[in-house]
Amino acid sequence: WEASLLLGSILSATDPVAVVAALHSLGAPKKLATLIEGESLLNDGSAVVFFGVFLDMVASGAPDSSKQCPGIPPDGGCVTLYFIRLALGGPLLGGALGVILHMWIGWARGRESPVLEVAIVLVAIYGGFFVAERLHVSGVLAVVTLGIFATANVFSVMSHEGRHALHVVLSQICYSCNHVIFFVAGMISARFMWSQSECIALYKSPRSWLDLLLLYIMLHVFRTLVLAMFAPMLTRLGYGITWKEGGVLVWGGLRGAVGLAMGLLVEHNPYVDERISATVAFHVSGIVLLTLVVNGMTVDFLYHRLQPYPPNPFSMTYLRKSLRILEEECSTAIFERMLDDWFF
Repeated sequence: WEASLLLGSILSATDPVAVVAALHSLGAPKKLATLIEGESLLNDGSAVVFFGVFLDMVASGAPDSSKQCPGIPPDGGCVTLYFIRLALGGPLLGGALGVILHMWIGWARGRESPVLEVAIVLVAIYGGFFVAERLHVSGVLAVVTLGIFATANVFSVMSHEGRHALHVVLSQICYSCNHVIFFVAGMISARFMWSQSECIALYKSPRSWLDLLLLYIMLHVFRTLVLAMFAPMLTRLGYGITWKEGGVLVWGGLRGAVGLAMGLLVEHNPYVDERISATVAFHVSGIVLLTLVVNGMTVDFLYHRLQPYPPNPFSMTYLRKSLRILEEECSTAIFERMLDDWFF
């Protein structure tokens, strides 16, 4: 059971980079991408907490000094405090960093140096993440909170040139990191899938592949049930989700770099039984590959098929009317200019 709970905590963390990129290219509203991205970002705290607790339970031979919550089963109060420290400590640190960044950017604007403003923001982002991890709180939640605070307060203080330069730099970093993540994910997945334990090479077992396929199906079944359970709450909060939007949300639950990173931690833990680590690595890498290849490559087809946001039948009429008015105004302006010119 402990190993199953560990695998579940790893696979609960989503990484929908490919789906969000496809939705942006398809011109989908920001509402849908925000729901998918928000789930991926804000469930980091709970996924990491449960992963740490279940990893301590699986690594029963590890000394208590290396565990977050010693004891089998771990103490409930310790688990609660650990969760609070990660889930609340990260946002609190991110808010504090946002206040510091606001004052720092205000000082840098007087220097009239867009490069300095960009450098300060990058230092706040990466430095905030490392400080959060050093303080044993969620670095991802700290950076997310910092980004929300910066969007609301900091960017209005930056100069126009600084905002433009920051947009260019962050876009390039995001583009490069996405490709590096998928490249590394492919290498790690291949090594996990074809690794052999002392007892058995899992990729040679038909039962292992059948279990992987069933796990892939059940992930989508339970994701559908959870979304259906919370759909009324989303409606009351003002989002108003339809079944077509729900279909895209279910299909957009990819697993990626976050799950692979936790799988690496399991594989390199010397106190975890080798058969358990091999089984976890096989299923994590298999689910990552299946979701990236199947879900990631077919989400655009599903979006066109469902059409959660059908095009406005009058949009082309409005466009043609606007272009006709613009053409008439331009022709009138050119004609008046010609009348005032001595040549004509």
